[in-house]
Amino acid sequence: MHMYRGLSCLVFIGHFITICFILLSAQMGYLFWLNVLFLMFAALVPLSTKVNRVASESYLSYVFNMVTMLITFWMLLAIWQYATRGYRLVDRDISKETINFVNKIIIIGSSIALVVLLVTYFIPQFGYFGFVPMAYVILAIAYGPHKPFF
Repeated sequence: MHMYRGLSCLVFIGHFITICFILLSAQMGYLFWLNVLFLMFAALVPLSTKVNRVASESYLSYVFNMVTMLITFWMLLAIWQYATRGYRLVDRDISKETINFVNKIIIIGSSIALVVLLVTYFIPQFGYFGFVPMAYVILAIAYGPHKPFF
């Protein structure tokens, strides 16, 4: 259960970070639709978590949950890539390190979801609980000695 909360927190923190850096612009047409798709999949996260909780013996519930998380992270990455490519919708004062740091956090979140999905395919009874410490270690390594970027 903690893994779901951790991944859900990563999704919403990542969305908050990306939206904080994006400036209002006349080019927000595509960004609007990417954001709508992201929020549609983010709205599925509590449902997929509940389905997994109720039908925890079913492998399909794990797949539904992790695929929802993967697509949500990928949509978040698409939003961030669209906004930062050529400083299209972000301020030019933002450093490359900050852009790369946000990319790294989003990619690590989707990697955790993908690893959990693959391992539970081969060892269904293992579930997610073995990955809770791994997720925190990976996030600590990703954050590293960086200074806060806000």
